[in-house]
Amino acid sequence: MSKAHRDYFSSLAAGWDTMVEDLPVLRDYLVRFGVSPGETILDLGAGTGRLTKYIIDLTDADGWVVVEDISERMLAEAAKLLDTSIAGYLCDDVCDLALKSNIFDKVICFSLFPHILHPRKALSEI
Repeated sequence: MSKAHRDYFSSLAAGWDTMVEDLPVLRDYLVRFGVSPGETILDLGAGTGRLTKYIIDLTDADGWVVVEDISERMLAEAAKLLDTSIAGYLCDDVCDLALKSNIFDKVICFSLFPHILHPRKALSEI
């Protein structure tokens, strides 16, 4: 992503949760996707953790969730709202992730792809 994307989302971070609707049905989608206790999950483009809170709930205390976003400010807001005992935070670009391969049980990206400048490169990273 570009610096413009990072700056844009950083400028919205403090009020992001008031701009987007909380959708409890997202938890049902995660259950259908098979998110289970004990899994290690990468939540790409997590923003302030709107979906992450459900991932954390489903992976339970035995799981681990990496909350990734391009914006440090979005991640700072997420850290205020989430159970950080089973979550780590990564500020990174989805097209060039600083992560080893094959370390996650699942990778989730919710509402991310419209913002990716190079979707094929992102898919290759994922």
